[in-house]
Amino acid sequence: MEKYEDRGVLGKGNFGMAKLMQNKVTKEYVAVKLLNRGKKIDNNVEREILIHRSCRHPNITQFKEASFCFFCVFMMIIALDSNHLAIVMEYASGGELGKKSVTKAMFECATKEAKEVLKIAEKESRRVGHNHIGTEQILLGLIGESNGIAAKVFKTLGINLENVRIEVKIITGEGDGFLGAHELPYTPPAQQVLQHSLEEARKRGENLFGSEHLLLGLLREGEGVAAQVLKNLDADPNNVRTQASLYIPEKVGGEPGKSDPTGDENSDNRTNKGKADPVEDDESSNAADEKSGESGKSSTSVKDVKPNNVTDKDKSESNNIKYDEDQARKYFQQLISGIHYLHSMQICHRDLKLENTLLDLSGPTPQLKICDFGYAKSSLLHSRPKSTVGTAAYIAPEVFSQRQYNGKLADIWSCGVALYVMVVGKYPFNDPKDVMNYRKTMERIMAVDYEIPKEHFSKDGIDLLEKIFIVNPSKRITIREIKKHPFFTRDLPDDLSEENQAVYYVRDDPRYPLQSVDDIKNILEEAKTDPHISDL
Repeated sequence: MEKYEDRGVLGKGNFGMAKLMQNKVTKEYVAVKLLNRGKKIDNNVEREILIHRSCRHPNITQFKEASFCFFCVFMMIIALDSNHLAIVMEYASGGELGKKSVTKAMFECATKEAKEVLKIAEKESRRVGHNHIGTEQILLGLIGESNGIAAKVFKTLGINLENVRIEVKIITGEGDGFLGAHELPYTPPAQQVLQHSLEEARKRGENLFGSEHLLLGLLREGEGVAAQVLKNLDADPNNVRTQASLYIPEKVGGEPGKSDPTGDENSDNRTNKGKADPVEDDESSNAADEKSGESGKSSTSVKDVKPNNVTDKDKSESNNIKYDEDQARKYFQQLISGIHYLHSMQICHRDLKLENTLLDLSGPTPQLKICDFGYAKSSLLHSRPKSTVGTAAYIAPEVFSQRQYNGKLADIWSCGVALYVMVVGKYPFNDPKDVMNYRKTMERIMAVDYEIPKEHFSKDGIDLLEKIFIVNPSKRITIREIKKHPFFTRDLPDDLSEENQAVYYVRDDPRYPLQSVDDIKNILEEAKTDPHISDL
């Protein structure tokens, strides 16, 4: 990984670790999933990689092939780090679709003055046509606060504020002006600045960070454009920090805040991996028999259906973002387009949920990205699914059966849950009096026991959900029928039209060379070797 610089941990989980890295030449950020070599590199890992490598659609996270192929990425990792196997994917700056982004959550932890600095930072970015907010924009925001501590500190140290602006312009130049109306994403270093700022505030007994803490956070980050600007101006970070500290009184008797700004203590902020209370079982697991009705009620028994490793809790709904129906429709249209592509490739995802959809904010409009293919199956490579996998609140009724089921139709059910959660902010089948009870959630799914708040949905929205939430999968609306439904077709963007989507359905597209299955299997076979066991 000599071409990449480590920019920090994105998340951790049972799968291993996700790290953020930056290409030294192109400055592009990528997400790298690191898996420990050894026995955990099994058939499931192979299945995930082989499925994901073949997916080439704008609404699906992509493997990165910037200056070398997928095979080379693996080989470089193995050669450089004998303990890990790596999967390199694109980085989605907006985080999970259904959760508050880290930057949004951090913004809520800022004082009025700090929020003003961040607003100035965004204006500075837009002014020069940049599609992100970096450390340099935060620096400009700080000196744009004319009476703020940063401006006073720099003046005290003899640093001309106009020279700061000139140096930023020299390093970053003008952007391409390709900006959308949505909020600009913060670069990973800028996100680190926000996190450091909150830490600095909490050290001093404050629950909110101010502009003074932003300056300290900026100095701690040390690797972004702002750090380069200060270096070029001969501003010693230690001197700046010492001077800034003179303006920041310590709060006596204060207790640092303990709340997680993301609103989710267990959140991994993963870009390309994360499992929220998954229901997981292998293909031989025992589950209830399926006796699906035409629609609505089901006579399926639910006793002893819970696999051994399933928790009774779904993630808290308190941090869910609610969208109005029109905005939710835009994301739903992208979700369905991505799923339609997967299904055309004979792939079912089996763990569709908002936690497995990311937002890319680098373009003119937010773009949804489907991620995490850990439970995905291809009918071309594998047997028809029958295991109980997924996340409890999103699981279709037929998945609770030991019989084989149609994974594509189960995906459609999950898409319906995702639409419901986006608009309502709650899961449709959780018991409102006992939202964390897995068994009650399952019973309500089997009975299709839910309510649609009519104040949130139009008639078309209600009609679509009612056609999705059908117990008998053979009676459930299909993906092609969804794409013809008036809810879906309303204000459909041109790029999602059948005509413009056709280009993604070209097999073996030469623009996207794929490493052969044999090569990948050879690498995975090598990765199965425990690096701590010496060859005899």
